[in-house]
This record gives sequence, structure tokens and C-alpha cells, in this order.
Amino acid sequence: MQVPSLEHAKQIGRYARGAATPRNDLTDRRIREGYKIVRMLVDAYDATAAKAWLFGTNTRLDDRAPVDVLGLGSASEDFAAVVRAARQFASVDE
Repeated sequence: MQVPSLEHAKQIGRYARGAATPRNDLTDRRIREGYKIVRMLVDAYDATAAKAWLFGTNTRLDDRAPVDVLGLGSASEDFAAVVRAARQFASVDE
């Protein structure tokens, strides 16, 4: 499993600024799905909670971190599983 590095974060920043484009459709999909999930969690909680959820292990994802599932996923089912888990987390009443 590859751990996201500072260079990965910088590259995502380049995509956001329009200074670069994703090299393929899969990378583009990972970024779009990740953005959708982060927006959902930040809207429900805050950036700190979203980050903790993304990097923490998740029983709904076979004890994998959502960020790892997004980063390694290639099938629609992988992305859908993370979106479902995020929706469940975001809809919990505290």
C-alpha cells in the first residue's frame, strides 16, 4: 500500500489550480470522488473530523482507511463503498 506523500498533495493542488490535469480517467475519478466525500463530511462536521475519518480505519471498508480505498480503488464498487460509508458517517445524529 502506497502512503500519500507531500508530493501527492502538491499534485492535487496543481490540479485544483488548473496548472496540471490528471493523467488518466481513473486519477480524475479518484479526485472527483474524494472531493465529493470531503465536501459531504466538512458540511456535516468540519475539516478536522473529515480528515480523521478519511485517514482512520473503517469497519465498513474491511478496516481499511477510506483514503486508501480511494487511492487504490479502480472499480465503481470501490468508490461506491466509500461514498456509502461517508454518507452513513455524515448522517449520524450527535
